Amino acid sequence: MEYWNKLATWQKVLVGALLIGAAFMMPELMFFYDIGGMELMFGFAVMYLQSIKAYYHSKVAAFKQAIATFTIALSSTLIFNRRVYWVQASFCVLVFGFTGSLYLASLFVFPGALLTGANGLT
Repeated sequence: MEYWNKLATWQKVLVGALLIGAAFMMPELMFFYDIGGMELMFGFAVMYLQSIKAYYHSKVAAFKQAIATFTIALSSTLIFNRRVYWVQASFCVLVFGFTGSLYLASLFVFPGALLTGANGLT
């Protein structure tokens, strides 16, 4: 309680507004405020936020792992092999030149992007 009394008025207002805002998302904090005051409410809010922080860190790590897996999978496709890329690109340009359709021309590029490299081609 001594630390709370040493705070300036604007600091008390700021901490109080933040905790009241947090109480809308965590109504159980009001019970702790009734029992132990602002210090207990702040302590439990910090403990609650630690679990949220750990949850988001695990989600960010899973997202980074998914991006790494995607990059490895994409780099192992046939489209990154030079011989296959030039053949696909030339067919794509020829089809686009004859038909004028970007949709039909892209049909020659996508199979190489979807197939992984075979042993003889890489």
